Amino acid sequence: MTIFSPDGRYGYVCSSFTPETVVISTQTYEIVGRVKQVSPFCPNIAASPDGKQVWLTLKDAGSGDGLLGRGAVRGVAGHRHRADHQPRQFREALRSGQFAYVTVGGLNQVKVFRTDTFQQVATIPVGDLPHGIWPSGDGTRVYVGIENGDAVTAIDTSTNRVIATIPNGQAAQALVYVPQAVPTETAGVENLQPLGIAGCCGAPEVRCAQVRSTSTTRCPCSIRG
Repeated sequence: MTIFSPDGRYGYVCSSFTPETVVISTQTYEIVGRVKQVSPFCPNIAASPDGKQVWLTLKDAGSGDGLLGRGAVRGVAGHRHRADHQPRQFREALRSGQFAYVTVGGLNQVKVFRTDTFQQVATIPVGDLPHGIWPSGDGTRVYVGIENGDAVTAIDTSTNRVIATIPNGQAAQALVYVPQAVPTETAGVENLQPLGIAGCCGAPEVRCAQVRSTSTTRCPCSIRG
C-alpha cells in the first residue's frame, strides 16, 4: 500500500510480502529511507495531516506501527492489539489534539488513539466487519465501511459515537471522502444509479421495502419467508 505526505514530497510504501516500508522522493523517484516492519503483511497505511507521522497496519501480527518523522523516517512506535487491524485515518482538533482511528475487523470496532502519546482513548462499536475508513474534510466525522453489513457508518468525532448507518451496496472494503465533490443534490451525479438489488441484499426488511418501492428489479428479500 502507498500513501503520500500531505506536502507531496514523499511516498511511503509498505509491503505485504517483505517486512519493510520504503520512503520515496517524489522529486527524484529514489528511495531515501527504509523502515523495518514487525511483520510482512501491511494492508494499509496513512499519513497524519501535519506530515509528522505515518501509521501502518500489520494484519497478521494484530498490531500497528507509527513511523515518526518526515522523509527518511527516524523511529518506530509499535501498538499491539487483538484481532486484525485495518486502515488508519486521522482527525485533528485544535483543543483536544490529533487522533488516529483504527478499524478492528475481528472485534467489529473502531479504536481511537492519540498521536502524541499513542494512548487509546475510545472504543466504538460500528457493525459487522469494519473495513475501510476516511475522515470528512473538516474532521467532524469519520466514515467506516461495514463489509458484512453492506453499509457505511458515520462517527461524530466530538463524541466518538455512531450517529448514522448508511446502506451502500454490497461488501464495502474501502472508501474515500472528497470534500465538496457534490456541492448540491444534483451536481456530479450524472453517472450514478440507484442501488436496486445491491441495496437490498442482506439488508433489514424495512430497507428492502424501500428498495422494492423504487426498483424495477424484483428484490430478493421479497422472496424470503
